[in-house]
Amino acid sequence: MKMIFIHDNRFWKKGDIYYSYGHFAYDLLWKRYLNYFDEIVVGGRIEETDDETINDKFSVSSGENVSFFGLPNLMSFSGLKEYKKAKKKLTEEMKKADCAVIRLPSNLGYLACKIAEKHNIKYMIEVVGCTWDDLWNYGSLLGRIYAPISFLIEKKCVRKAQNVLYVSRRFLQKRYPNKHFNMGCSDTNISPCSEEVFNKRIEKIRNMNDDTPIRIGLIASLNVGYKGHDTAMLALKNVLKSHKNVTLCFLGDGDKTKWEKMAKDLGVIDNIEFSGVLPGGDAVLKWIDNLDIFVMPSLQETLGRALIEAMSRGCPCIGGAGTAVPEQLPDDCVHRRKDYKELGDMICYMIENKKYTELCATENYHRSKKYSEEVLLERRTAFFKKVLSK
Repeated sequence: MKMIFIHDNRFWKKGDIYYSYGHFAYDLLWKRYLNYFDEIVVGGRIEETDDETINDKFSVSSGENVSFFGLPNLMSFSGLKEYKKAKKKLTEEMKKADCAVIRLPSNLGYLACKIAEKHNIKYMIEVVGCTWDDLWNYGSLLGRIYAPISFLIEKKCVRKAQNVLYVSRRFLQKRYPNKHFNMGCSDTNISPCSEEVFNKRIEKIRNMNDDTPIRIGLIASLNVGYKGHDTAMLALKNVLKSHKNVTLCFLGDGDKTKWEKMAKDLGVIDNIEFSGVLPGGDAVLKWIDNLDIFVMPSLQETLGRALIEAMSRGCPCIGGAGTAVPEQLPDDCVHRRKDYKELGDMICYMIENKKYTELCATENYHRSKKYSEEVLLERRTAFFKKVLSK
């Protein structure tokens, strides 16, 4: 059985190998679908590259029984000029497949939904984000103008679809309701860390004292303005008033110029570390193991993949309200949206109260187990079994 996957995701091709972000790695994503399909064809944005260091930045997305084809970037004006070309190519490829998996929000995904409806192609939608939060908080005027249009399109696509898989438990379901067959199932698979790793985390917390260097971490691209880098730096400024030995570490791709300037203006540049990019998997988990607190003050989050990874390592975590983050963390670890003072106070409390921080670490470790592959595979299999039996 052949599946076609459609999303605006960006892939880089070097020779015969395709690369992308960690959550599009062959072992993490495509192998999951290969439990239900014999062959996968992936449609997305593809760029040729000769970057010799690409292995250090991104994960390998290509692999056995997975092929790729390129489509225009419909998120740009130049790409929109190729809309007819994209529609023709996408229609040809979708007609060859037994089932389409369309990931939203994405402009290519919206087009794929139209094609599937018109040609009676079996399809399912994966709702992995809220286009309103994404575009409205992106920072550009054009993004805000397009936000309500994209929101209505995504809402219509999800409402009409016969099969919908949400990555959230409640958040996306409320914004993009569907009255047909739907299910909430995270697209993040967590391998529970060993007892040894968890015990090291607890020991690390118990050994904290006034002189212990504290590392706070945030994972997100530096190119987006809605992941809370600014809120975290403002919170850091307040934390440094009482705790001097604190470093805020940013892991993610993108241009750091804007954030460096802000850090200098705030007077916290000496306490900021830009950790660059790491391939998904063990490298990121080891980076998390070196943190003392993980923060996610994001304005747009529909699951919080990095948050769940941090929780799975027993890392104490704090996140922002108004997103899906409160689905993962207890109320006392959730700060008000954009409230850097409350975030700073929460960080200080964790630094100063080891017993509380240890309890947070333990609770996070156990909460994350519901995102283990064993648990999610059972839900996902039930979903695909019903979709493919129709």
